[in-house]
Formats: sequence, structure tokens, C-alpha cells
Amino acid sequence: MKRVLFFAYFVGYIISILAPIFIDPKLTSHVSYGARYYPFQFLTIPIIVILVISELIILQKTKRIRELYWSLIPFGFAYLLTLPIFTPEIPHMNITVVCGYVIIMSIATIAIQDKLDTYSLDPRQMTYESTVQIEYLKEAISAVKQLMVTVLIVYAGALMTWYTKMLDINKNMVNRNDELFLLSINSSLIFSGMIIYFLFGPMYSGFKTINNLLHQMKSIVQPIKKENEAGGLIDIETTVHRNSNIPKESGRKQD
Repeated sequence: MKRVLFFAYFVGYIISILAPIFIDPKLTSHVSYGARYYPFQFLTIPIIVILVISELIILQKTKRIRELYWSLIPFGFAYLLTLPIFTPEIPHMNITVVCGYVIIMSIATIAIQDKLDTYSLDPRQMTYESTVQIEYLKEAISAVKQLMVTVLIVYAGALMTWYTKMLDINKNMVNRNDELFLLSINSSLIFSGMIIYFLFGPMYSGFKTINNLLHQMKSIVQPIKKENEAGGLIDIETTVHRNSNIPKESGRKQD
């Protein structure tokens, strides 16, 4: 979880400033601004350094899931400090879209993980009978699957809507096909990053939770299975022992 958040903040910030630095100077047919050059873009380097150091400190210090929300603060400050660098478009659309997505998805990832943690057996439940524990784990696995399917459907719908909207915006933003191609590549890069974060964020947390629940169920079922197998073996041995004590009939007939 912490590694996923760290790379999301770091890679997300890098992706957010790539288009302004490398694509904006080539957009000569941009309908609003034309080609743009940013003389203070070098200031993003110290922002990246401060962001990385801050996130490493915060993520190492956190012990509980809900404390991970604090990791959003350095990223939010990095976003705000970046906006004045890329004027005159404030807020810059690419930076806002990418950073906004990272913030929203990070909040969702932490919240989903916090919710998933409630499905594990707590110490009080582990004192219940094994049949009750198994039944609870079955219901928990079913609930996690339903939650992840719902999240997947909502996310897929929202993502496809956003991607389609971005392609339409790109068409109205520039008048040259080569520049439209650059914007399309950038949108595809962002789209791919969104999918990767979703897979390694919420979806990975869901699969990991299901695996942990199955492992807990297995640890409960295996002793019962071994006990039943041992009981069956004892019954067989007892039966054989009893049969061995039955007197054999004599082969001679009585007169």
C-alpha cells in the first residue's frame, strides 16, 4: 500500500508536468495560447525533491491505514506550487487533471483498504466455534467480491467517459493533425497510468484481502479435516481389532 501511494505521487507528478514542458512548445495552433515556453520550469526539480523526501518520511512514520491520508498533503502542496510556474493557463489543464486524479484515487485506495480490513477475523471472533468462523469468512469473501465488482464497474464507466471527453477536447484545442497526435499520445499515457494505478491500488487490495480470507479459512478447515481423517482411521483400527477377537468356528461337525 505505501509503495503504491509513493509511486503514484512521484510518477503522477512527473506525468503531470511532461506535457507542459515538452508538448506545449510545439502547439503552435493552440486556439487559446499558441506555443508556450516556461522559463521557470526548472523549479519543478526542487519541488520533486521535496515531494519525494516528504512522502518517504510520512509513509515510514504511519502505522495505521487512516494515517495514510496525511500523505496527500505534500502532494497537494506540490500541485499548488507548480501552478504559477506554468502560466498563463492557470490552472493548467494537464497538471490539474493528472494531480486531481492521483488525489481522488489515493483517497479511494486508502478508504477501500480501510474498509477491506474490517472483513478479517478479529481476536473476539476467533474464539467462536469453527463452523461460525467459516460461515463468517464465506460471507466476508462474498462481500469483498461484490464490493470490488461495484468499484470496477463504476471506475470503468467513469474512466471511459473521461477518456472520450479528453479526445474531444483535444480536437477542439489545436488545428493541426501532428499537434493533435501529440495530445492524443499524452491522453493515452495518462489513461494507461490511470489503469495501472487502479489495478495496483484498489484491485490489488481486493485480491489480497480475498487471499487472506481464504488463507484464514484454510487454517481453520485443515485441522478439522485432519481430525476427521484421524477419527476415521481410529474407527477402522477399532473395527479390525474387534473382528480379530471373534472366535473362529471349528471345521469339525459335532456328532
